[in-house]
This record gives sequence, structure tokens and C-alpha cells, in this order.
Amino acid sequence: MDAVFVSAFGSAVVAAERIVPDAPVEGVLRLLAAAPVGAVLPLEVLVAAVSDHEAEGTVGVGSGAVVVRDALAALGELVARAGPGSSTERVGPAHDLIAEYLVDRYRPRAVARAHLRLAETLRAMATARGVSVQVAAYAAARLGEHLWAAGRSSEALAALPELSTPADNIALWRTWHDRLESLGPDHPDVLITRANIATWTGQGGDPRRALRLFVQLLPDVQRVLGPDHPDVLTARGNIAFWTGEAGDPRRALQLFEQLLPDQQRVLGPDHPDVLATRANVALWTGGDDAEHALHLLEQLLPDQQRVLGPDHPDVLRTRAYISFWTGRTGDPQRALHLCQQLLADQQRVLGPDHPDVLRTRGNIATWTAATGNPQRALHLCQRLLADQQRVLGPDHPDVLRTRGDIATWTAVTGNPQRALHLFEKLLADQLRLLGLNHQYVLTTRSRIEGLRARPRVSTDDRDDG
Repeated sequence: MDAVFVSAFGSAVVAAERIVPDAPVEGVLRLLAAAPVGAVLPLEVLVAAVSDHEAEGTVGVGSGAVVVRDALAALGELVARAGPGSSTERVGPAHDLIAEYLVDRYRPRAVARAHLRLAETLRAMATARGVSVQVAAYAAARLGEHLWAAGRSSEALAALPELSTPADNIALWRTWHDRLESLGPDHPDVLITRANIATWTGQGGDPRRALRLFVQLLPDVQRVLGPDHPDVLTARGNIAFWTGEAGDPRRALQLFEQLLPDQQRVLGPDHPDVLATRANVALWTGGDDAEHALHLLEQLLPDQQRVLGPDHPDVLRTRAYISFWTGRTGDPQRALHLCQQLLADQQRVLGPDHPDVLRTRGNIATWTAATGNPQRALHLCQRLLADQQRVLGPDHPDVLRTRGDIATWTAVTGNPQRALHLFEKLLADQLRLLGLNHQYVLTTRSRIEGLRARPRVSTDDRDDG
């Protein structure tokens, strides 16, 4: 850095210490060396972190919010402040050059300790009752960055937030994969990023690519971690799951049945991963034996509720499966009732836009039609489709399923011309995304053939919807 800047900034610090000799100027600056540039860091986080430093004797006496604000005011234009004096005040180095000066002033090791101090403070505050909205938002956005800068890469990955869309999550994990590549391809953290990229690829609507990514990952995690490591068992479970989602349910069931005894031996019968595999065994059993699938799920639910609690997402998901197979075994009215009960709990626990909530809305439409109201089902699916496209993107498998349901109920409610058009548009997208032999593609082809076999459908009656 230019000596002129170093001199000017140093003089400003000395002046601040003279103006407020009892304020923790050095403690504030040391932590600002680890803060983002601009008015980003919540003041309450800075105050708490400075107070922790003071408890260790690293800054002067009395470093509450008042004296921290005194220090910030004395530092003047070195510090960016938004909402000064307010409960939502945010601070940070005012410019990239100032941030660079602070890093040079305190040296990398001390700056890494400052990042760790901010991370520890954030974790304590974020888990406390009554945490402010801005602290929670800052922790979600920046905790991983502070841990990474402190040299805690594994903790940084564990702290990464789940973003609102699969595409955003893929981008986030790819960024971290690129950042961690310098650790070497066999580093466990690099393997974790690959697993998350694969998972979100599937969640984003590309099950075949997700399956390929997990198949590529498995031998690497087996070689690095050993065959019984929990991450290896998780990778095997993901291969089984995406095998089914990619169109081979029998092979998926076989893989899950092979995985279950290994998980039970390594993890114990009540481990959440064991319970999840039991759920998947039931799920993929249902394709050939709906009654047995329902029996397995009804055995599983009390174990999940005992181990995980009634509001755990896996418990809610098992309730969804029970409602589904209840309908498939001949009781659509009870299935509808179970889905409606489930939806209220899912919306309370997961929020209105969670993919599981959207799936339950789709199931409610299905059982609404099965109980004799296809017109209402069509209306529900049309409302659902807009939300799914917004949250999941246009190519997600759940979006394709809903489009198929809309076409089906359009035909059932008396508009076969429109239904044929919708199925033909759907088929083109299914072929592009799922391939020739996927079960959904075969179903759509069958529906198209059935509609074409009806009395001639005029293309002149079609619209572009």
C-alpha cells in the first residue's frame, strides 16, 4: 500500500485514540479488519465481539454499545456507518483501501483470529432466543465466510445456508468447490461440495445427471473414507434414490434393500439415516405392492416420531407417503383428509414455498379428483403450477407432473382438444429432460395415443397456453 495512505490512516487512528482514550479503538479496528467493506456488519455483533475480547483483557475497560459508538465516531471517515445511533446500525471499513490497511496493520494471523471471534459471536447470537432479524440475516450470509477466513473450512461448509431455489444452491456449492479445490481432490470438504452439487442438481430437475455425479463420487469417497463411513452410506443412498427418480424403481428398491442392513450395523436402528432408508424401501416397494408399502410406512411413523419429533421434515414426509398409499390402496377420501391435515403442519413448519408443501398441494388435487371433483382438481393444479414454476423452475420433474395432471383433468372435464395440445407440449419437454424410456414419457405417449384415438380433434381449436 502507498506510504501516503498508510501514514494518513495511521494518523487517523492515533487521533481517535486521543479523542476517546477510554474507548476500545484498537479492539474495534481489529474486528473491522475481518468485516466486509461498507456498512454491513450489525453493530450489535461488533459490540458483543468487542466485549468478548475485553473479557480476555485484549481491549480497554468498558466496551458496551456506548463506548463502541464513541470509538466509531472518533474514527470518522475510516468507518462506514448506516443508521448511526439506531438499534439496527451497521458498520464496516469505509473503503477497500481502508480494509487493506487494517489487514496489513494487524497481520494475517490476528485477522484470522478476528474472523473466528466474529464467527463465534454470530453462532452464539444466532442460536439465542430473540435474535434480531438483521443478525440472523448476517449470520446466514456471512458466517461461512468468517469461518473460512479463520481456517475452519469444514465448519464453513456446515454453516452454509439453504437458498431459495435449486439453481441458487448449485451456484453456491460450485463456488465453494472451486474455492476448496486447492485442498486437493481427495479432501473430505471437496467431496462434501461434490455431494451437494449432485443433490441440488437432482432437486433442480435433472435426476439423470444427479445420478451420474453420485456414481462418479462413490468410488472416491469409498477410497478416501472407507466403505463404512457415514458419507459413503449417504452416497449409496443417493445413488439408490436418483436411480428411482431417473426411471428405474425396481433397481432403486434393490439398492435401498442392500443399503439398509449396512446402515443398521454401522449406525444403529434409530439413526435418522436408517429411518430414511426404511422410508425409501417402502416408497419404492409401492410401485409393485401398495398395501405392503403402506404397512411399512405405518410401522415406520411411530419410530420416526419417537426419535425425531412430530414436526421433523422426515416425519412430515412419511405422513405424506402414508396419505399417498392410502389413496392407492382404495381409500381416496381418507387420503384427501390426511393430505389436508398434513398441509397445515407442513406450511407451519416448512413455509408455503417448500417443495414438500407444493407436493402435498398436488396430492390434494389428485385425491380431490379421485373423490369426484375433477373440475376443482384442475383449478388447484393450475394455481399450483404457477407457484412450482416460480420456486422450482420450469424444468423440475414436479412441474412436469403438474402439467400432466392439468392435461389429464382438462380432458376429463370435457376439453380433449386442449388436453391433447397440452400433452404434446409436455412430451417434448419430457423427452428433452427425461429421455425416451422414462415412465413419465411412456405415460404421456399413452395419453396422447388415447386422445388421438377419439373422434377427430381439430388443430384449429388449439390455443398457445
